[in-house]
Amino acid sequence: MTYNSVKSSVKNINWIYGTIENDFGRYDFCIKRFENGSEHGINEGRILKLEIRIYNNANFFGKIIANYDSTWEVEVSKEHKKIYQKILNKFN
Repeated sequence: MTYNSVKSSVKNINWIYGTIENDFGRYDFCIKRFENGSEHGINEGRILKLEIRIYNNANFFGKIIANYDSTWEVEVSKEHKKIYQKILNKFN
């Protein structure tokens, strides 16, 4: 997993961009994260926004496999649960 953290101009908010690669393809993710947990975060954690895209032979331009913006807009499928859990364990 590789990632970059970017400080926001708003106090206590970080933007994190990263990539995870495995046999199924490349997953790019973008996170808006508070320093402390929030009732609006995933599982009342620090992640307020999360988008995960997969890039592979079938999805050359990237397919959104998860999108959370204070509520689930695209929920994670069982197929991609391990990638999601890896991100959550690291950043939430």
